[in-house]
Amino acid sequence: IGAFAGGTVTTDSAGRYRYVAPISPSGVVEPHFGTVSVVASGPDIVPESASHGVRCCNSPEDTIFNFTVRRVLGVAISAPTTMRVGDTTTVDVRVTFDDGGALILRTPCPSDNPAVLAVENDSQGSRMRAISPGIATITCGYVGVSTTARIQVL
Repeated sequence: IGAFAGGTVTTDSAGRYRYVAPISPSGVVEPHFGTVSVVASGPDIVPESASHGVRCCNSPEDTIFNFTVRRVLGVAISAPTTMRVGDTTTVDVRVTFDDGGALILRTPCPSDNPAVLAVENDSQGSRMRAISPGIATITCGYVGVSTTARIQVL
């Protein structure tokens, strides 16, 4: 909406947005588009759900397009809390969404102390390797929502 020159944007209490384009003295909608891109963004919005092409703006009538944005509710790490030097393990990350769906990822989760706990990538995904005794924290996330897990290496 912000890229349009002129016009006004309003929203109501239900979260509906309305863009009103300026109309020239001859009654033509300005600017005149066949389609526009409608994009929602935010730190917890799944990008694939947030961009749509919409037929638009060919008359002074309202163009109505409804879409639902999928949001991330939470991220949880499935990893051991204790490992022994030389152990390796995978880390699964469970992402939950506001529509009730979930996704399990095997993704790299950086360690804050790679001298204690190293993150390695291979054809199986991401693995953690216990290098030396100590404590490390890994951080895993998905589209701006993250969580941490503390792992002690013995």
